[in-house]
Amino acid sequence: MKKSIHLTFLVFIGCANFLTPQSKQLQLLNELDSLPIAGAHMIHLQDGNGFISNEEGKLFKPFKGLWKISHLGFKYKIYDSGEERDTLYLSPVFTVLKEVELYAFDLMGYLNGWLIDSKKIASKRTLLFRKLSRTNGELSHLFQAQIAEQPGKGLFLNNIQYASQLRMDSPLSHGGYVAPKDLLNMIQLNYPIQFLLRCMKDYTIEKIRYSKAFTEIQFSGIIRPDLKTEVKLLHGELFFCNKTKNLLSIAWELEGSEDGSTYFSERYRKKYSVRTSHSRMSWKFNLGKKQNRHLSSFEYVTHNSVDWGPIDEVSLTYQVQEEPSFQKSTRTKIKLDLQKPILDQVRYVPISGNSYLLTQEEYEFINRKN
Repeated sequence: MKKSIHLTFLVFIGCANFLTPQSKQLQLLNELDSLPIAGAHMIHLQDGNGFISNEEGKLFKPFKGLWKISHLGFKYKIYDSGEERDTLYLSPVFTVLKEVELYAFDLMGYLNGWLIDSKKIASKRTLLFRKLSRTNGELSHLFQAQIAEQPGKGLFLNNIQYASQLRMDSPLSHGGYVAPKDLLNMIQLNYPIQFLLRCMKDYTIEKIRYSKAFTEIQFSGIIRPDLKTEVKLLHGELFFCNKTKNLLSIAWELEGSEDGSTYFSERYRKKYSVRTSHSRMSWKFNLGKKQNRHLSSFEYVTHNSVDWGPIDEVSLTYQVQEEPSFQKSTRTKIKLDLQKPILDQVRYVPISGNSYLLTQEEYEFINRKN
C-alpha cells in the first residue's frame, strides 16, 4: 500500500499555450452562459500547427491564415486571423445519453479487447508536461516543459518553458516532480487498462448511458495492488465509440486512506507523513491518420495532508498533453535519467526565451517568485 500511495503522491494534463501576457489574446466563451472554455484546440488549416486554450479560455491570437477551433461538446468554428474581434463564442452541442436499466456489461472483457500492440504505433511523440502545486490553497510551484518520447530510448527534454522556484518548506520528495520512470509508464496507451486488469478484483456497473454515437460506462470496484492492500475505486467513467468500440476516455478516483504513510525526503533529508484524501486520474485518447490510437491527454490530481511543520494540505496536478504537431527546437535535447528526480536534472537548464499563456493568478505568481 505504501508503494501504491507513494506513486499516487508523486504522480500528473488544460495546458498553457504560447503567448506573452501583454500581447493580444483571443477569448473563447460558451455561447450559452458566457463561461470560458478551457482545453479547446486551435489548429492551422494549412500547416497543422496549433494551440490549446488555458483555464481562462484564452488563446494566442494568430497573425495569419484560417484556423479551426474545436472542443468536445461544442460546434467547431473557423476563425480568420484578419478578424478584429477578440472574443469568440462556441455553441454547445447537446447529446443526451439515455440510461440503460440492465447493466450486463463485461468491463474486463472490453478492457482486454482494447489492449494494443505498442510496436504497431511506435513513433516519436512530442508532449507538453505541466505541473502545478498548491500548499494550503495557495500556488507554491509551477513548471512546464516540452518533452519527447522515443520508443525504446526513453524521454528527452526539449526545453523548459517556465518554472517557478520550489518553496523550501515543500513536503514533496524528489523535489516535487513525478519520477521520469513513472511518467514514462503513465503516458503509455495501455497503462490505465493494464492497471485495472491487474489490480481491480471486483467491480460493479453502476450505470450505462448511451447516445447514437457514444456509450458511457459508470463503474466502481475494489483495487488490490497486493495481498495486504484493498482500496475502493469510485466514480469510474469509461467512454467508447459505438461504431468502432474504440476507447475515447477513462477516469476514476481512489478512496482516501485514514492511515498515514511515512516517507523520507531525499532533498530535505528528513521524514514526513502523508494522508491522501482525494486522488483522480483520467486519460483521453484519439485516432491518428492511420487509425492508430494516440494519447490526447493525461491528468492526475491528488490532495494530501502532510505532516511537515505548518503545512496542512498540498494539492498536486500533473498534466501531459500530446501536442497537435511537432514543434522543432534548436536547443540541445537532454535525455532524462529515469532513476533521478527531474528537478536535479533540469535545475541548470535555461528557460526558453519564449513566453506562454498563463492565467492571471499564475502570471502574478511567476513574476512574484522571479
